[in-house]
Amino acid sequence: MSDKCDSEVFSKGHSVAMLNACMHRAEMWVRAVAWESGQRVDWHYTGGVVNVLYLGDHAKVLAAVEKLLPDLERVIPRSLCECGSCLGNTHRAGRVLRLYHAANAHGPYREGDELPPEVIAVDTH
Repeated sequence: MSDKCDSEVFSKGHSVAMLNACMHRAEMWVRAVAWESGQRVDWHYTGGVVNVLYLGDHAKVLAAVEKLLPDLERVIPRSLCECGSCLGNTHRAGRVLRLYHAANAHGPYREGDELPPEVIAVDTH
């Protein structure tokens, strides 16, 4: 499992989904979406929410996301050394919070984004 989102996908990618999922669940599922779609797909946390990004064909990625939703929503086994946010011997099921049906969706804030005028402070720690 990679510790960082692919830098090009992070900086130039478009959002396709936001999820509630632990890091292990998100990583396994997003890898499956990438394989199914044949596109570059990766993820990162934004405020504790998984932001799934892609480079490539939006329709292919969205179709893969929709096809693989049942897999995200399943509880899966976990090793004892994995995931401090899941209890017992399973990773909790993931849940889609938002799907972006329009291509080129930007999704939540990413480092380097221009801030809207109403922002008065940003915590960089």
